[in-house]
Amino acid sequence: MGIMEERTTEVAQAFQHVVRGCDPEATLQFATVLVRVFAIREDSVTLDQVATKEQLAETNNRFDSLEETVNKRFEELVKFTGQRIEDVIEFANRRFDDVNLRFDDVNKRFEEQTASFNRRFEEQTASFNRRFEDFNRRFEDFNRRFEEQTANFNQRFEEQAANTNRRFEEQLTNTNQRFSDMHRRLTQMMWMVGLLVGSINVFIILSTFL
Repeated sequence: MGIMEERTTEVAQAFQHVVRGCDPEATLQFATVLVRVFAIREDSVTLDQVATKEQLAETNNRFDSLEETVNKRFEELVKFTGQRIEDVIEFANRRFDDVNLRFDDVNKRFEEQTASFNRRFEEQTASFNRRFEDFNRRFEDFNRRFEEQTANFNQRFEEQAANTNRRFEEQLTNTNQRFSDMHRRLTQMMWMVGLLVGSINVFIILSTFL
């Protein structure tokens, strides 16, 4: 492989690396033109070899033709690159629109979930409030019934205590009365025994003297 083929291949690979997606054949042709413009070939043309006016004119014509070809290829590359940029921008816009649609869908679902959560929270709060009010009502009923039961118990306890005290006082009075009666009877019996003993003693004494 000659110098021109090697340099052409190198330039083509460089353009393929820089401008991705470009036509390989067009890139190779463009690289060939560049190599020829810079006279990189096996029989490189030097100023010493261009001796005659005919050779100089031919060289100028070839240079003009090559320059025109280079400009044409360059315009094609610019057009292709611009089209690629527009395609990339269009693709990015489509992706951005898709992202916006997905974001709108996410926002919509989030709003729906938020509304559902708020509705359920309000329902749970209302249910809790109803249950709490019912509990308060039952607690108030229990307090009222407890106070009534306590009042009834206190009243019954006071009545029972009064009855017990009255019965105890009655029993105590009866016991005292019975004890007094027994004491009086015992005293009477003692007096009677004393009188009897005294009478017997008097009778004995009188019998002794008589």
